[in-house]
Amino acid sequence: MMRRFFIALALLPGLAHGQVDVLEHVEGATHMSAIAGDGGLSVGVAPTGTLTQLLWPSPLGTPQLRYETEASSNARTLPRFGASETDGLFSGLWVQTSTGPAFTWLRDGEWTHTQTYLGTAVSQTATHSTLGLRVIQLTGAQGDTLYQRTIVERDDASGITDVSVVTYGDLQVQQGESATWWDADGNRVVSFAIDEAVSDALTDVAGLSWVASDWTETGAPVAEAESAGRDGTFITLGGAIASSIHIGELDDCVGASIPSSFAAVQASDTATTNSSGFISLCDADVALIQPVDFKDDGPVDRGAVDVFAAFGTDLVSAANALEGARTQGFETLLADADTDADVRRDTLSLLSDESTQGANAFSQQWAASVTTIMDGSGAFAASLASQPRFHVDRPGESAWTELALELAGDFDAVSAHHRWLAEQQLADTLLDDDGYAAPPGAWPTDRATLDMAQVGLTAWSLYRHGTFAGNERKARTTLASTWPTLSRAADLLAGCVASDHPALTALETEVPDTFPDWWPLFEHLAAGGSFDVAAGLSAGANGDWDQLRPCASDVGALDPEGADLLATNLVRLGLVSAIAAADALCIDDARTTAWQARADELAAVLLAADYDGSLWADGGALM
Repeated sequence: MMRRFFIALALLPGLAHGQVDVLEHVEGATHMSAIAGDGGLSVGVAPTGTLTQLLWPSPLGTPQLRYETEASSNARTLPRFGASETDGLFSGLWVQTSTGPAFTWLRDGEWTHTQTYLGTAVSQTATHSTLGLRVIQLTGAQGDTLYQRTIVERDDASGITDVSVVTYGDLQVQQGESATWWDADGNRVVSFAIDEAVSDALTDVAGLSWVASDWTETGAPVAEAESAGRDGTFITLGGAIASSIHIGELDDCVGASIPSSFAAVQASDTATTNSSGFISLCDADVALIQPVDFKDDGPVDRGAVDVFAAFGTDLVSAANALEGARTQGFETLLADADTDADVRRDTLSLLSDESTQGANAFSQQWAASVTTIMDGSGAFAASLASQPRFHVDRPGESAWTELALELAGDFDAVSAHHRWLAEQQLADTLLDDDGYAAPPGAWPTDRATLDMAQVGLTAWSLYRHGTFAGNERKARTTLASTWPTLSRAADLLAGCVASDHPALTALETEVPDTFPDWWPLFEHLAAGGSFDVAAGLSAGANGDWDQLRPCASDVGALDPEGADLLATNLVRLGLVSAIAAADALCIDDARTTAWQARADELAAVLLAADYDGSLWADGGALM
């Protein structure tokens, strides 16, 4: 079983490889090599240590950090995959050398990088041989809080006397305009989403100098934000010690008391707080600067600074989360996260053969990573990437995550996901202003309202779950709980046929306006009607196999221009799975008979395609 578990996991990325390449050319390249989180705030990290993703309130949430790569075939050849120099959250150093102060970003070419994990934290090591510095950054996330420790080591012979760590971030609250200010009393940056009304209210008082006392005395912007802040998202960012601060603006903002300039530029120009103002009224970036207190540790001096970011639906919750993180401290936060991960890992059946250490490490890290993509609703994100967009739960993609969880023994997580799927599936026809939009049994996603391959894979996963129940009684109970979802999907798989399928002609039923050509057959079978086997046999005898394929999925699905061989096979897989579930539940009625007839017809189509290589030559691979 464990060998099957490892092989299944190892194969998963290859199944989607070609599709991801195409999507990157359209939606942008994924610049992420490590992740952190526990199903709440979710973090993606690039190979150079730059944070390229912050999703909140869950891995299926909204990106809260600007990082936009280029959407082109050569994006991966560009610095940062085409993202702006100011995108992301990353660090730099102010250093005092024998010749004076100097500044360097850790992602600059003079630094060499290695990346791994330390428990649940992403561990990034950057080395600058000329300066004689080594920097280790540990980044983790738990609940609504991000925590990062930057450890600086300097050689005795480096000649560097003082070092300050600069933490820069281009916050993007709910992908909209935001108000950002420096709360000196709380030693924190506060950023919140605003709409036009709030922006006007802030502009009315933007003539103030915006020192902390002015902000406290007026209170008006906070009151406006609390009552009208868009989407209720607040971010607080601060260090464990007193910090210098820079706040910049990436757009021109009328009424702001500071000039438009990047905080990244400000921070690299001076290590002291910018003195011209502390508020931004639109697209803001921020930089915190904290001095390193070195301690003698043998051949090197070592010091560290900590940064925390906390999210909330209002200012109070975000501020309290930040103060809670500071009170607990980095070590406690990381230790708690590691303990939670260990408890979860102990419930799974993972590889433990000492002769296969690489596979063991892979499965152990998978156990931590899969927790990152699962939120409290039971949903799974395919990944944390928003370029291309995969931080969503598309049921067909989640079928593979489910398979890995089944093999690892997490039966309950898959059950929870199936309950979520039942809530997301259409029970009735989806209508919009133009009429028909999607049929019952479908799972509309951000890419397509109807994806037949996805429906087939999901039906297979719903049935397969029962085979991992452990005993026959639990298997039947499991299948019975998902039978309404599975049978609704099977009706769709059987009735959604190509527009020239001969069974449609035999029905002689008028198609309602705006509805697809296959709708009469779908309604006929869902009501217990029989499937016209003879019509399909006749088409096959004449060599018209393409008339018997499934209906085309919407553009954006796996098979945008028709039902290719892969989609056809997955539709049949879903039908066969539903038939097997019906057999286990002792259900034998007209609907299951129709499913069997359609599954047999699709098997003949697949065999014909296999026999005659000229049929759908560009249609993909058989599974």
